Amino acid sequence: MLNTFLVFKKMSYSQRQLLINEMEGCPITIDFDEASKAWRENKNILKNGMFSYKKEKRNCCHMNCDGQKCKKKRKIDSDFCEKHY
Repeated sequence: MLNTFLVFKKMSYSQRQLLINEMEGCPITIDFDEASKAWRENKNILKNGMFSYKKEKRNCCHMNCDGQKCKKKRKIDSDFCEKHY
């Protein structure tokens, strides 16, 4: 995304306008129900519309400056907890 922005920024005004006009001709359809389901796959539903990441039973691998390991549970498919992710 950042690379696209940098390329867009380096274009001249007329080149940007041509690109924008081409993009307007391409309809973008977003299935928000599917996107919502995908976003919720690795989350637990809490009260008041809040969410938390699902966690593994193993602890985080982060080491503090004192040499102590973090005691929080890892996020799924990660070696770290929410704080050190």
